[in-house]
Amino acid sequence: LNGTPGKRNSLTPGEFDLAITRFSFTSRSFELGIPITFMLIVKNSGKQAINGFDILTFVDQNQNQHPEPDEIISRQTQPLTLASGDSSIINGAFDGLPFGEIDLGVAIVSPVDEDTTNNVFTQSIFVDDPAGIGIVINEIMFEPETGREEWVEIFNDGDSEVNLRNVYFSDSRDTVQISTEDLVIQPGEFLVLGRDEIIGTQYSIAAAQVIVQRKFPSLNNDMDDLRLLGPSFAVYDHVNYTADWYGRDVERGISLEKINPGFDGQFAQNWAASVSESGSTPGDINSVNIDVQKSESALEIEPNPFSPDSDGFEDFAVIRFVLEVETAFANLRIFDLRGRLIRFLANGVPVASQGQFIWDGKDDEGRIARIGAYICYFQALNTERRVSQEFKKTIILMKK
Repeated sequence: LNGTPGKRNSLTPGEFDLAITRFSFTSRSFELGIPITFMLIVKNSGKQAINGFDILTFVDQNQNQHPEPDEIISRQTQPLTLASGDSSIINGAFDGLPFGEIDLGVAIVSPVDEDTTNNVFTQSIFVDDPAGIGIVINEIMFEPETGREEWVEIFNDGDSEVNLRNVYFSDSRDTVQISTEDLVIQPGEFLVLGRDEIIGTQYSIAAAQVIVQRKFPSLNNDMDDLRLLGPSFAVYDHVNYTADWYGRDVERGISLEKINPGFDGQFAQNWAASVSESGSTPGDINSVNIDVQKSESALEIEPNPFSPDSDGFEDFAVIRFVLEVETAFANLRIFDLRGRLIRFLANGVPVASQGQFIWDGKDDEGRIARIGAYICYFQALNTERRVSQEFKKTIILMKK
């Protein structure tokens, strides 16, 4: 009311008055399943000391900035005595929050408090679920032909639609919001990000598949660090590519394609140069794509035989493994039938209970191996680097 007629002046301290003077989150990101920590400062703004008070945490479902009984998450008693003018820093956490946008609040309660207008703070956050978000970076055009645009293709490899309004794309220098309005990418759908709608005509992409962001970062030709980030900047996908990831010498206008959208984008072996006649496949299945079926076998190779001749058909062999432990260190070597080591694919690499490696048919010198049979030898090591499991399987390399 901009005044206090008939009442105590707003700047005059009351006898008993607790107040929250600061409320902030201390968690660096807000992710599903991880407690979200906070800090608040409680001050005794009254003239008299106050002995003890309660702190409530709540979800402000009706957004009235008041903790209703069914909104309260926790109630903790603070056995503190605050003299007049004293403050106390209190740390706490919200736990078990659902995915999505949510209004969180804290409140202080004392039976003697005469002014409760300064007892509540609320703030809206977005709880991310990186593990459950299926969008991935699937193809990158970082060195286009002269006069053509750079772009990045994303793919929804999950089972649910994703609203990209709250999702960001970044490289090693810049970060941009993909869309300022609701933009849904459905499961199995491809979208292409770039800075100009001309991408659609340059690469024959449907206009609905091209998402224009005028401040789209300029991609480096040799190495860059690309990320898809959630609303609280949790990392949804991460690709730190270099030009070596092509796997062969290429000219300008050849894209870098992921061999399978579900593979980890941070490993070079999961990427290869496009073998499409046009040099890229934006908005469509990658030319080097390999469909891999889940297997319960300890070691499975697919396809087998394979033919690494860069024709876009069975150019890579996916070596999948299933272990009896949650984590291990992996060794993976390829031998010829004379027992000579030709390729050391993994040397003490940390792995989970399931995963895969990819052989491009090359030896350790970068040369395509000869036609014939080879032995794939996989070892799982424990924390003491002792072999806990080992498997051998024959793999056939052929050429057309």
